[in-house]
Amino acid sequence: MQKKMMDNVIERPTEILVAVNNPIIESQLTAALDTRSKLSFTRLDRVSGLDDARLPSGAVLIVWYDLLRRLRDTDPAGLVQLSRRMPVIVALSRSNLLEAAGVLALADAWLFVDTQLDRLEDVISLGRRGYSLLPDFIEPSFGADELRRNLIADLSRRERQVLRELGRGSSNRIIAEQLKISEANAKSLVRNVLGKLHFRNRTEAGVFMARYADPATGELSAAVPPPHITAPHDTTVRQ
Repeated sequence: MQKKMMDNVIERPTEILVAVNNPIIESQLTAALDTRSKLSFTRLDRVSGLDDARLPSGAVLIVWYDLLRRLRDTDPAGLVQLSRRMPVIVALSRSNLLEAAGVLALADAWLFVDTQLDRLEDVISLGRRGYSLLPDFIEPSFGADELRRNLIADLSRRERQVLRELGRGSSNRIIAEQLKISEANAKSLVRNVLGKLHFRNRTEAGVFMARYADPATGELSAAVPPPHITAPHDTTVRQ
């Protein structure tokens, strides 16, 4: 019943403005839009300085998170004006969720291109009302630590071992000894872990592990919450 109601929300072709500066993501997104008869789309090469005359009535903007971040940093007034003209849906993927976290609250909804293209109509119809259909790995009220916990699965076995050692306060030399690898290799692995989990330094990683790792094993597992629909401004509706 709920799925049928969502499908009926878009009754006439909706114009989707697509602003994505990642060629692979743009290709995937426009291919998905091409298969939807109720959606038409126009590619944009920028989101700053859009003239009202170029904006179709009832249009929805899907913008890659990096372009939205640039607009916020270079033309905040323009971002406010754009948000008043049309719903803004920020596009991102699980792998850059932490990097995009700073702009998520600026959008009306979020589109995860790696998990949600098969539900594009639902994402857009909900986004027009200020709601986001979130994947299973996002908690209703998430912060940086919760996002990091759900990225742990993307680490290799060796990187997880390095993260465990960082939680113990180990230096690169001790990590190399514990894992029986060279110190240069240990340094490279530490850099990989800090980058993938968006830690600014090894101290942040150590504090994170102190909070969430099992004291007995030093291991950390990601907690995956149930799927849900949420609005960007702290309103949650369970499926």
